[in-house]
Amino acid sequence: MEFIKSVGFLQMANFLLLVFILTKLFWRPASEYMAKRAKYIADAISEAEKNRNEAERLLLEYEEKISGYESEARAILSRAERQSQEKKEQLIAQAKEEAKKIKSQADWEIKQNKLQAEDDLQKKVAELAVQAASQIIGQNMDSELNRALVEKFLDKVGDVNVH
Repeated sequence: MEFIKSVGFLQMANFLLLVFILTKLFWRPASEYMAKRAKYIADAISEAEKNRNEAERLLLEYEEKISGYESEARAILSRAERQSQEKKEQLIAQAKEEAKKIKSQADWEIKQNKLQAEDDLQKKVAELAVQAASQIIGQNMDSELNRALVEKFLDKVGDVNVH
């Protein structure tokens, strides 16, 4: 039994020596590796959190810009609609003014043509009256008497308005 005790003691001593050697040789590098790995993971998590926060900030910034652009676009469309309405009204007013001028010009031309027609008619009637009077009276009447008869006739014709 003593042998078993001494073998057990030796096994125990070997085990403790092995643990001591492994601790001295591998514990420090393993714990350093684990610390470096933990630091790397913590840094990666920190960097990921920082990137996530930056992405959220940029998202909010872009959403604000988009909102600003949308409101600016609505303002531009509204301004364009207002300008087109004003231009439309201006063109309508110009067209009405032009139509008024054309109507006024046409009325003036009609009046002038009517006066010219009345004057031409009066002259034609006077010529016909002179011819008729000449034929009735004959050749013996002098030109002064002719003129007096024509003027009297024209006064009568002038009193009657031709419409």
